[in-house]
Formats: sequence, C-alpha cells, structure tokens
Amino acid sequence: MQVTKRIAMVLYSLDPKDQQWLLESIPDLYQPAIETALEELESIGIPKDELLLQQVLQTCDTSLQKKAFSATSLEEEILAKVKLLDVQAILDSESIHVSAQVVNMKEWPWKAEYINQSKRRRQLKVLTNGDDVLPRLPGKLQASLIRALVLESDPNSISTIN
Repeated sequence: MQVTKRIAMVLYSLDPKDQQWLLESIPDLYQPAIETALEELESIGIPKDELLLQQVLQTCDTSLQKKAFSATSLEEEILAKVKLLDVQAILDSESIHVSAQVVNMKEWPWKAEYINQSKRRRQLKVLTNGDDVLPRLPGKLQASLIRALVLESDPNSISTIN
C-alpha cells in the first residue's frame, strides 16, 4: 500500500479538525495524493472505525516487514521526475560519494545526462560503472537519502513529461 494511502487512512479516522491540522503539516508535494485518497475513502463509504483502521494498517505493516525497506514508490517517482538542472543543483552540492550512491540506486531517467554533464564526470563514471566500487547502502539509508533529496528539490522543477 502506498504511503499516501496509509496516511489518508489514518487521517480519515480522525475528526475533521485534527484531520485538517495534520494534513496541513504534510509537505505540499504529498497533499494532492493524500486528499485524493481521502476523497476516495469518503466516496466508497468506508466507516470511520478506528478498530478497522488498526486491522488494515497491521496487515500492511506485516506485509511491509516481509519486504526490504525502501523509499516509497511515490518518492522514487518524484525524484525520477525532477528536472536535470535541479538534480545537478542538489547532487553537485553533495560529496562525490553521496552523488554516486544516488546515481547508482536505480536507472533514473536523468542518470546518463547527469553523469555526462557533471564537472565530476570521470569520478562518477568510475564510481557508477557497475563494478560494485561503492558498497550498496542499506534500504533504510537509501530511503532516507531519497526522501531528503525529494524534500530538497523544488516542486516547480518536477517534470510532468515521462
């Protein structure tokens, strides 16, 4: 289950004032997806039952524990859509090893272009050539790094073109 849907389920079980207060504390980037999920829950008539919510979330937690911890698909999707100039601004301000770790995490749409245009092109090519030069980060650390980069990116720089 997507993180935004889990958040929506928790919010849905709250009274409207608490729901609104918590929703406003969530980064703007996530709010539309959460609001859409809230509307879906309302439209299908799911009862606002805290016990039912706990059962669903417990089932989800059990399912998640069986998988390796990773960044949410929403966060990965957002980072994949960040425009190259914003990627450059963020990653070029990091150490070469952090930049290489991010580039190595997955086949980002901007990966090759970022490497080829980077001032640290030679180092990045060595560190990201697939020969396991860099140790693979644990899933939780990868997730934290992706989350931090998403939060650091400018929401206006996210491309809507796939």
